[in-house]
Amino acid sequence: MASGPSLILALLNLCICFLLAESTSKCFIKGDEAYCALKNLYTVPVLPPYIAYLDLTLNYISEIHEKSFYGLEALQILLIQQQEGRLVLRNNAFSGLSNLIRLDLAYNKDLQVDPGAFNGLFNLRVLNLTECKLNGSILSGDYLRPLVSLEQLSLSGNNIPKIRPASFFVNMSKLHIVDVSRNGIYSFCEEDLFHFQGKHFTLLKLQDIKMTDMTPYWSGWNKCGNPFKNMSMTLLDLSQNGFSVDVAVLFFKAIRGTKIHTLILNHSGSMGKGVWYNNLKDPDQNTFTDLSESGVKALDLSNARIFALRNSVFRHMPDLEEISLSANLINQIERDAFYGLDNLRTLNLSHNLLDKIDSGTFKNVRSLETLDLSNNNIRILGSESFQGLPNLVHLSLSENSLQYVHTLARLPQLKKLFLDSNKITSLYGLPRQARNVTTIDLRNNRLRNAEDVYTILVEFPNIETIFLGGNVFSWCVLNAKYSVSPLNKVQFLDLHMTGLQNLWLQGRCLDMFDHLHQLQTLLLQQNMIHSLPKDIFKGLTSLNTLDLSFNSLTYIPNDIFPRSLRILKLAHNHLGSVDPQAFSTLTTLELFGNRFLCDCTLRDFQRWLSQTNVKMFTPAGKLTCAYPEQQRGKSLLHAALCKDKKY
Repeated sequence: MASGPSLILALLNLCICFLLAESTSKCFIKGDEAYCALKNLYTVPVLPPYIAYLDLTLNYISEIHEKSFYGLEALQILLIQQQEGRLVLRNNAFSGLSNLIRLDLAYNKDLQVDPGAFNGLFNLRVLNLTECKLNGSILSGDYLRPLVSLEQLSLSGNNIPKIRPASFFVNMSKLHIVDVSRNGIYSFCEEDLFHFQGKHFTLLKLQDIKMTDMTPYWSGWNKCGNPFKNMSMTLLDLSQNGFSVDVAVLFFKAIRGTKIHTLILNHSGSMGKGVWYNNLKDPDQNTFTDLSESGVKALDLSNARIFALRNSVFRHMPDLEEISLSANLINQIERDAFYGLDNLRTLNLSHNLLDKIDSGTFKNVRSLETLDLSNNNIRILGSESFQGLPNLVHLSLSENSLQYVHTLARLPQLKKLFLDSNKITSLYGLPRQARNVTTIDLRNNRLRNAEDVYTILVEFPNIETIFLGGNVFSWCVLNAKYSVSPLNKVQFLDLHMTGLQNLWLQGRCLDMFDHLHQLQTLLLQQNMIHSLPKDIFKGLTSLNTLDLSFNSLTYIPNDIFPRSLRILKLAHNHLGSVDPQAFSTLTTLELFGNRFLCDCTLRDFQRWLSQTNVKMFTPAGKLTCAYPEQQRGKSLLHAALCKDKKY
C-alpha cells in the first residue's frame, strides 16, 4: 500500500492532468500551436508548456495579470484580439514571456492598459493595438518603454489627437514601421515628432488622420517646422486626408528635403477640380516644387479628382520612376505634361475620362516601359500616337472604344499589347507597328473575319499568347496566301465564343491549327460545336490542355485528340455516349453538366469511370444519367445498364 505522502502526490498529479485535459480540450492543438479562438473562455487556459503560438481571439477574457501565462514561457506569438467586454492588462501581465516576439491586441474596443503592463517584453518585435480606443498617452507615456526591440507598432483606429512619442523612442533603434492611421490628429509638427528624429521608416502610415487644423488658412504653418526633420521613409502613406492643391503646397514646403522613396496621396478628394468644380484646382508645375530634393521615385495620386494634367506638372520630381493617376477624372493631358520625367518607367492612367491620344502626348517619357490606359473612353488614336516611346514593353488599352489601331506609332520593344473590350473591326496596320509582341489580347471586339487568326500567326513572328475569344467570326475569307511557320512560338490560344462551328460547317479554316506544334493550351468553349472535324487537332503535337466546355458535342470519337493531351474539359456538352479510349492519355478530365444516355453503349465508359486513375474536376459519383426516363438523376457509376445482356 502506498504511503500517505506518495498517495497525495499521485492524486495531485492526477488533478493537474485532469485540469490540463479539461482546458486543452477546448483548444485545437497542432504541434506547438494552440488555437483557442471562439471557445467561450473567461481566463487563459492551462496548456502544454511547449506552446509557441496561441490564439485567444473572440473570447470573454476580462483581465490579464502576471500569473495568466504561468507555464507558457515558450510563447513567441500571442493573439488576444476582440474580447467581449473590457480587457484589462495589469502590471507585469506578460512579464514571464521573454520569448514573445509578436503580440496582437487589436479590436479590444475598451482596452485598459496599466503603466507596467508590457514589462519583460524586451524581445517583442511586433505590437498591434489597432482599434482599442487608446488615447495619446500610449505614445507620450511610459507604457511602451520596455519594448526595446520593437520593430512594428500599429495604433490605427484609436483616439489619438497628437503624435507625440515619448523620449525613450529615441533608443528604439529597430523601430521602422509605425501606423497611426484613422486617428483624429488635428495637426503634427516638428516638436511633436521630435523623438522620432534619426529614424528611417520603411513605412510611416498616416492614412485618414483628418489633419483638420492644417488648412490653407492655418496660422501654425510658419511655426510648425518640418514634422519629418532628420527622418527618411521608404513609404510615406498620407492617403485619404483630403489634400487640396493649396494644402499640398504648404505641406510639401514644410517637409522640404525629407527623403521619401514612395509617396501615397490617393483618395485625396480635394486634389483636383473635378468636372464641375471650378473653385478647386488641378495640380500644376508649382504644386510639387518643394519635393524636388526628396528623391521621390514612386507617386500614387489615384482616386483624386484631377481633371487636367497641366503642363510640366511633375517637372520638380525628376527621380520619379512610377506614377499612378488611376481613377481620377482626367480628360485632358496638356502638351508637355510629362516634361522632366526622364526616368519614368511605369505610368497608370486607367479608369479616367480620356477620349483621345495624340502623337505628342507621351513624347517626354522615353524611358517608359509600362503604360496603362485601360477603362477610359478612348475613341481616337491620333496619327503616330505613342510616338517617342522606344522602350515601351507593356501597353494596355483595354475597355475603351477604339475601332481601329493602324495610327499607332512604331513600338519596336512592345511585348504585351492589351486591346480587349473595344470595338475593333480590323487589324489593318497593327502588325507593322507592333511586330515584336509576344502577347496580344483582342477579346470581345468586333472582328468578323477569321482571317485575323492567320494574320496574327504569320505577321507577329514572336507571338506566344493570343486571346481572341468573344469575336464572333461570320466568315473565313483569306485575302492573301498565309504560310504559318512551323517554327512559330505560339503556346496559348483563346478562341472561345468565336463561332467556329459555323466556319467548319462551311469547310473553312480547317487548317488553322495545322502548324501550331508548340501550342500547349487551346480554349474552344462556347462555340456551339456539334462534332469535331477529322484531323482538326493533328498538328497540335504539344497540346497539354484543351477546353471544349459549353458546346453541343454528342460523341467523342477515339483518336481525335493528340497523344500529348493531359487536361480535357468537356463540361456542359450533350455527350450521350463516350469511347473511353479517347481519354487514354489524360491525367485530368471535366465532364460535369453532360446529359448521358445510360444504355448499353455506355457500359464500357461506366467501367472505365470506376477503375480509372484520371483526376476528375467533378467527382465521378456526381455524374448522372439524363436518359432514359427511368434512369434520370441516377449516378452514372451505379446505374443499372444492359439488363437484357449478361456480362
